[in-house]
Amino acid sequence: MPRHLSVGNRWRIISSSLDQGMPSAQIASVSDCSIRTVYYILQFYREADDATEREGRGRALLSNTERT
Repeated sequence: MPRHLSVGNRWRIISSSLDQGMPSAQIASVSDCSIRTVYYILQFYREADDATEREGRGRALLSNTERT
């Protein structure tokens, strides 16, 4: 399973694209992630103006409640 990128790495990807004008393929290579991940992070930044994960993302935690 792919690892999650830290918030710092996400900001580096955003900065590399917007501030330095680096191509997405080069960012992916330097950041050791897929080009799709770079596209996703940049799209999320354009929509949310942030690089942090949204609340409620990911797999739900298992609970100890009884199932009926």
